Amino acid sequence: MVSRISTNFLNYSREKSYEFQEENVRLLLDDALMLMEKKPDVGTKYQIERAYNGKVLKARVDASKIKQVFWNLCDNALRARNELGRREFRFSRRRCGF
Repeated sequence: MVSRISTNFLNYSREKSYEFQEENVRLLLDDALMLMEKKPDVGTKYQIERAYNGKVLKARVDASKIKQVFWNLCDNALRARNELGRREFRFSRRRCGF
């Protein structure tokens, strides 16, 4: 599974097309966090906690692209703070109006 996620991330830089489908966004975030936990410099320094509300959140996204976004956000968050410790990733649904 980690190999599949890694391959998807590597393919991201080559792909320029989008494939929007309804996806469970929480599962996509879990994929990115699981891969993040496997990084040698993360697994020994941080404890990543997930704080989800238990509800499924579906959205029309390009799964590989949104996982790359989650990866980048998590990576930036961890690198922005050098101290060791726990990192909590919250995921909730907010209404958005235009």
